[in-house]
Amino acid sequence: MAVEEAFCPEGPTPDPLWQHTLDRLFKPDGATSWLHLYWEEGYAWEPIGRWMIGQVTPRSNVPDFVLPWLEGPNPATMGTLFEDEWHSTAPPISRRQWTYFQETGCYLQPYWVLQGTKGGHRYRLSRTEQVIIEAKGGNPEPPVPGDLPFAVPDQRTFTALVQRDRLLAHTRTIDFIEQSDTRLTSEAERDVRDMREELWTWHDRHSEETAEEAASQSARALWADMPSYEEAYPDEPSIDEKLEKLYEDTMTEGI
Repeated sequence: MAVEEAFCPEGPTPDPLWQHTLDRLFKPDGATSWLHLYWEEGYAWEPIGRWMIGQVTPRSNVPDFVLPWLEGPNPATMGTLFEDEWHSTAPPISRRQWTYFQETGCYLQPYWVLQGTKGGHRYRLSRTEQVIIEAKGGNPEPPVPGDLPFAVPDQRTFTALVQRDRLLAHTRTIDFIEQSDTRLTSEAERDVRDMREELWTWHDRHSEETAEEAASQSARALWADMPSYEEAYPDEPSIDEKLEKLYEDTMTEGI
């Protein structure tokens, strides 16, 4: 699939095997939640063009503070034009979430971004994970959708999702223990330390390359936008002319 297809507003055609594999690994449960692959095109002024995997929550489990927004008007139409700039007064949901709710009656929350060379990454980390990562000196903020090279779901994606699902139990356990007043035994404290270490190890191994990719991607974009020497200094001698003069001065005057 050509990378240019990633920026088609309507999106490329998904391989049915992708969603089938998600359903096989994470069996849909209409009573709680399930995973759904979708195309996020972004907006005309902020294109994204990435495959994403969202966590779908049925209407019965949608938080009370979100439901009125999902049932309200399209957030893309809410805003005011002031001094030629669009100032949005939209609710804390995206156009994608609103449209999905109108079509299915379910709440779609972004969970996984398909980009980079490691099968993708989490859209957002939990506070527990952020605290652990910050304590280890890592970056608690994942790359933004669109920051890394275009990718499609593959075996790396599904392997990472399964590993991530297993580690979710660790975050829940750590959250529960930290919110509890119960004094832990030395063995339990050791188990919690091991959980924290395993979470950090997974994050460090999975995000190290994506961080490098994000940096190089940004550098390439910055370099591409930079004007050439001739464009930046139209009245100055060219680089070749300066080198030729430097050579002549060296030959006549010495170094």
